[in-house]
Parts: sequence; structure tokens; C-alpha cells
Amino acid sequence: MKTAIYQYWYGDEPRESALAGQANMKKYAKMVGADYIYYRDPEFFGGPCERQKMYSSGRPIYDDMFLQYDKVMYIDMDIFAVEGCTENIFEEDIKHVGICPEVDQPRLRATPGSSINGYINNQNDNKWADVVKKEYGVSVNRDSKNRPLVYNAGMIVYTREGLIQAREKFTQFQKHIDYMKRASFSGFYLSDQTYYGTMLHVSGVDFKILDTKWNSQLHFIRNGNSKSVNDRRKPDTNFVHVQISGADSWGADEHYQMVNLPTSMWNIPTKFNL
Repeated sequence: MKTAIYQYWYGDEPRESALAGQANMKKYAKMVGADYIYYRDPEFFGGPCERQKMYSSGRPIYDDMFLQYDKVMYIDMDIFAVEGCTENIFEEDIKHVGICPEVDQPRLRATPGSSINGYINNQNDNKWADVVKKEYGVSVNRDSKNRPLVYNAGMIVYTREGLIQAREKFTQFQKHIDYMKRASFSGFYLSDQTYYGTMLHVSGVDFKILDTKWNSQLHFIRNGNSKSVNDRRKPDTNFVHVQISGADSWGADEHYQMVNLPTSMWNIPTKFNL
């Protein structure tokens, strides 16, 4: 089986944190025998798009070069394989597209003040779901409390057939953005994350919700003026998504700690007392 891992960086020189993520994923690619593909300020594939920096995550869908591979993984540069990881993502059954859920987000988005970005909330998620229903005629998946489910686009795996189906069946990037803008959305709700969340619902492409061991999140939860670390790592976690505010300015050592050590053992200079 021929496989590839794809990452990219736009703009100024990559931060030390991004370089640490790149080195980590290159090491993982070597371990599983995958080609590692990295582009700096990449050529854009996918037609006209006002948010090319963000939607370049979708390059494998439209760049024929990726069709030589049986499976391709796009992964953000703030996602790290844990030390000693030996499990091969490409051996996972993903149907044709595999993606992980953000298991806490429906609850947190319904909890005022839990996030630094109050615009990303359950009310706007429901508004997004209404736009999806209006424009595409499909209802999004919801949890037991009728809150829209959330998928994280920081790690997506495709089969070759999944790439072909996505090219044929996914709505063009800018057309989808325009649908959202007509509903007065901005920011996050125009992002690639909500795009993929929409397309996996409406396109008919056969996708699988993967175990969160492939995208275990670390981020702050806020409660008034205080905050705590929401640590979704598990004993079998393979990939850790470091979404800690301020982590972009930290280097390889700090990221190693966050990925591999319990929070009580982190020794990271920060104004926040872990």
C-alpha cells in the first residue's frame, strides 16, 4: 500500500512550534513507510477561493499528484504523534474518508463563557445547520441533546476512491463560503472545518468517524476569569492536537511535555498556573 502524509505552511517563517510538529510528523511518516509531503506557500488547487490559506488543506482532493497513493492523510502542524507510537493510521478502516469528532464541543458551545471565542456557540451551530438544510436539503448529525455534532478537520484520511468521490461530489469551496456569507456568517463558520463538516453530511461520500485516539485534543476551558486544561488524551492515544492558547510561541521541548506528560508534570513558563 502506497501512502502519504501532507502538511503545508503559509506566510511568514514557520514558528518553532510548527517546525516541531513538522519534524514529529516526518518521523511518524518514516515509521509507517509513508511519503512525507510538505509545501511552503503552496500553489492552490480547488478553483477560486477567498480563503486559500485555510482551504489548502483540501489540496489532495484536487491535485492529481495525490491519486498515485492508496491513502493520504492531511494533518495540521499542531498535531503530534506520541512518543513510542507504533500504530499505523493507514491500517485503520476509514471507509473512504476518516475524521475524528470533537466530543466535548457540543456541550462546551452550549455553555456560555467556556471559550475565548464566544462567536463559536451552539446558537450559531444551529444556524449553520439551518443553512445546510436550506442550501443542501440535508439535516446534520446531532447528539442526544439535539446539538449539532462537531468534527475536527485537523486530521483527515482519504482513500484514493475517497479523493475521487470528494472531487466529484463536494461543493466547490467558494460556493460553500458564499452560502455561509449570505447567512451573515464570518470567521470560523467560513472555515475549512465547517466546510468538511458540511460536505461529509451532504455529499454522500462514505465516511467514518474515527476513534479520538487519532486526534486527542488539549485545550483550555474557561470559567469566568479562570481556566483549566481539557485533556482528552487516553491510554491508547496516538495523535495529540495541541490547541492550548499561547502554545504557538512555545518550542519543541514544551510540545513534547504537552503531548507526552500528564499536565501535573508540565514545566512550561506561562502566566497560567497549570
